[in-house]
Amino acid sequence: MKRTRYVSDGYVEKITNGIYNDRPIQPYIDEINPPDKFNKEVVDKLLLRGERYAQLDADRSHIILTSFGRIINTHLIRQLSPLMSAKGMHIYAIDRNVRIKKIFKEQEWEFDITAIKKRYIKYKWKWNVMGKKADGRVIRRPFVIE
Repeated sequence: MKRTRYVSDGYVEKITNGIYNDRPIQPYIDEINPPDKFNKEVVDKLLLRGERYAQLDADRSHIILTSFGRIINTHLIRQLSPLMSAKGMHIYAIDRNVRIKKIFKEQEWEFDITAIKKRYIKYKWKWNVMGKKADGRVIRRPFVIE
């Protein structure tokens, strides 16, 4: 797994110095922990009527999944293109494969891949095909982490 955050020696010295000299260390901790990238204003602008959303997890809180099957990055303000097969959807987000069907089940939303594909075609949203061609060659195959 890739390391996205680390604490430099300078910060360790500042925090240690603050602890031993009974000084406040909260300003240094606030510098280490970046603010959340989730943007509620973007979500309110991009959602369609009747569309609900759910944030992924703590590492990917700025990425949302909607009940229409869209995946939106609220930090970069763009819609991501999922991998779709005949039975399901996947997306790679911050070095992990995310199973969309599982999140739909957790949110108690109905997962109908044909309805989701029809919406993608109707609104001209981008998506990638996952599966095999007629001659048996694999188009794109995800690496699934259980």
